[in-house]
Amino acid sequence: MSYVECSLTIHDLEKISCHVQYGETVRGDLGYDKLTEMSVDRLNFWVNYSVDNQANTNNKNILCEVTDLQTLGMHLYKILFADEKIRSAFAAMYREFINDYALDTTKRLRLELIFEENAKKLTGLPWEFLFIPEGGKLPSFDQTVKGVFFPGQNAELVLIRSVPQSKLVQQLKEQETPLRILIVICQPHGLETLEDKEINDVETELLGLEATGRVKVMPHRNVTYKGLQALLLNPNPDDPQPKPPHILHFIGHGEAGKIAVIMDTDDRDYKDVAFNKKTGASIENPVKWITSQDIVGLLPSGDNKPRLVFLQVCKGAAPGTLQSFKSTASVLVHADIPAVVAMQYSISNDDARLFAKTFYRCIADGEKIDEAVKAGRMELAKTLPAWEHPRFGTPVVYLQSNKAIVVPTTDKGGGESQRECAKCKTPNPISSKFCKECGAPLSTRAAVSAADQPKSQTAPLQERKDGVAENLIPFTEGSIGTRTPSVRFREKNDTDVSG
Repeated sequence: MSYVECSLTIHDLEKISCHVQYGETVRGDLGYDKLTEMSVDRLNFWVNYSVDNQANTNNKNILCEVTDLQTLGMHLYKILFADEKIRSAFAAMYREFINDYALDTTKRLRLELIFEENAKKLTGLPWEFLFIPEGGKLPSFDQTVKGVFFPGQNAELVLIRSVPQSKLVQQLKEQETPLRILIVICQPHGLETLEDKEINDVETELLGLEATGRVKVMPHRNVTYKGLQALLLNPNPDDPQPKPPHILHFIGHGEAGKIAVIMDTDDRDYKDVAFNKKTGASIENPVKWITSQDIVGLLPSGDNKPRLVFLQVCKGAAPGTLQSFKSTASVLVHADIPAVVAMQYSISNDDARLFAKTFYRCIADGEKIDEAVKAGRMELAKTLPAWEHPRFGTPVVYLQSNKAIVVPTTDKGGGESQRECAKCKTPNPISSKFCKECGAPLSTRAAVSAADQPKSQTAPLQERKDGVAENLIPFTEGSIGTRTPSVRFREKNDTDVSG
């Protein structure tokens, strides 16, 4: 698999630059103003409100529709591509990728959004809904909205958001399997009870990955502040050779800029919170709120730091947990954690389990982080109505490094590690390119053949007779000034292709 790389560096709230692989860097103005800021904020609020109410009530009238997501996505597009110089540079690269893909269907187009220090404010926008309108121009009054959600709607497009790499992160190398996942679940006294079924389902799903021999899951419940620090050095105290976890998966509560763990008995505030002031009875698992900077202080140094932190909000979590985890994710990625995953909207039990399972399976197979996220996003999007529910944009990933976390190794017995065929579920050697049972292409991204996918979902691009990809939106004549065959996005019940 090869990549065509394009990076957009947001320097501050006014300036942006576009760098295309093997090309020059083009600088321009960011399309960010007060009206755009307010519009994105209110649209994002509506998406969050809609999802939260659908998840927690039976009111089916509160519904976020695909047009809401497209509107939000086009505002995000306007922020990035308001400047003609930036838009033209991206359009030329986009068109070239389409032509290359017609000749080599293993190619991927990766768009990286890099946020510098003075652009931190924009890091938290819901870029997962970035919508590329047909032709690269926003639709006029008499036009139907056509286009594609860049972060997932086509398997060939990959979007990542990142911050500039530190020297430490640049020096980190992939490690051998098994992938070590530390699960920490915290339910302090006095906070709303997390839903046991959701926690158990995710825990069971991840433990099930151990059967592949490439994953080791170590769950711990109600961990104290000092206990978490110890587990980050050695999540398996019985192991005579301590090995820090590759991944910390935290499930619990949060509030403005903080997360909740259990208070240690030697904490200076323990006596004030660990006993009922009226009866004198002890309180089990008293809460300790720790800030994002406290978490940074807990992390081991150097090569022992987790390669990835996954912050999961379960049903029953305290109000404010979503925003707390999202802001904590941004702090952690600036503190030399290569990758942090959080959720920006409420997510159902089934969706959380599906995303985690797909994501970790890809990571254990040695897939790069953006491809693992892409695979999880596409699995979420398959749930009907496909690409019309915000679930595909719920996971948020902040990156300093997109390197694979682990390198798959052979089994102890000398046999090669196995990879399951996404189509027929047959185990295959990880080095195989095609399934030995059904002949389908093997991919750690759990892709299936084009014939088995609905055209309106995530089918790979199809080659037309004129050599241009069929269902990827090129920038057409008029938006670039160079003649390119006109191809429009194939929507539901749409069989016509212009050109």
